[in-house]
Amino acid sequence: MKNVIVLVLMCILQSTHAQCFITGNSTLFVGQETNYVVDEIAQCKDCYQWTIGNGEEVIFTSVKNVNNIQLKGLKVGRVNLSLSMFTHHGLVQCSKSIDVIDKNTPLGTSSTSAPINCDVDVSDFKELRYSDTQIIFVPNLSQKKFAYQWLATYQSGAEQQVDDKSPVLECTSADPIVEVKLRINSTVCTRKFSKTYPESFWKALK
Repeated sequence: MKNVIVLVLMCILQSTHAQCFITGNSTLFVGQETNYVVDEIAQCKDCYQWTIGNGEEVIFTSVKNVNNIQLKGLKVGRVNLSLSMFTHHGLVQCSKSIDVIDKNTPLGTSSTSAPINCDVDVSDFKELRYSDTQIIFVPNLSQKKFAYQWLATYQSGAEQQVDDKSPVLECTSADPIVEVKLRINSTVCTRKFSKTYPESFWKALK
C-alpha cells in the first residue's frame, strides 16, 4: 500500500509543471533583432525548446535549444514566444507576448522589478484603446489569482488608483496619462511595473 501511495504522488508531481520568466523586450521593431533569455537553468545547456506561433511576424536568428535566443521582427503583429525545458524541478514552461511594430510608432518607457523566486508570472501589460477618451490596461495572461493595484498619474498631476485586473481609465488630449504603475501581489511576493508615456503615444494608439 505504501508503494502505491508513493507512485501516485510521483505521478502527480510529474503531471504538474513550474513557471519560468523570459527576460527581453515586449516590443520589437520591424527589422530589429533582440535577445531573450530565461531565468531558469535546464538539465543540460542545449535542453531548451523555444517556439513561436504560426505567424510570420518574427523569425529566429539564432539556435533554438539554448537559454539565450535571438529574434528578428519581420512585420507588424503580435507573436507568442514559448519555452519548455526540464530542470531539477521537473518540467518548466513559460511564455511572453511580443508586439512587432513599425519604427515610427511612439513608445512608452517601462521598467519592472521582481524578487528572486517570485511566483508572479505576469511579465508586462498592454494599452488598448477602449473609446476616444478611455484606455484599457491589460496584463499578460496568467492562470493564477493575484491582487492587482494600478496607479495612473495625469499631466495635471492628478492621480487615479484602481484595484482591478484590467482597468479602464480616462485619458484625454487635455489631460493625458503620463505614468502608470502596477503592483501585483501574490501570497509569496510582490512584483512592480512602471511605464511613462509621451503625449504622442496616445495620439498614435488606435
